[in-house]
Amino acid sequence: KIKRLLAGPYIIWAAGFIVIPLLMIFYYGLSDKSGHVTFHNIAQITTPENLKALGLALLLSLVGLYHGFRGLGEEDTYKGFPYAGCVLNGLVLIAFAGIYMLGW
Repeated sequence: KIKRLLAGPYIIWAAGFIVIPLLMIFYYGLSDKSGHVTFHNIAQITTPENLKALGLALLLSLVGLYHGFRGLGEEDTYKGFPYAGCVLNGLVLIAFAGIYMLGW
């Protein structure tokens, strides 16, 4: 019984910060300015700018996953900071993403 009481704050937090924002994303993604249901917003994903951004996001996610799992080991510490390699790899990916998006 006590475990159910301890889950209460998380359920409230999850509803406020996960469920409600996702419902808002779906609502605004599938409606126009007047509130009518439309799939025009979904069709806009196929524009070249959006496809480039989606492709870059997918590429960086895959590279980040690779580097993240590759670095999970005891040797991946820097002055006692665990998973320092994962953090540094993430920062490098963010830097490359910024350079790519700026067109350098």
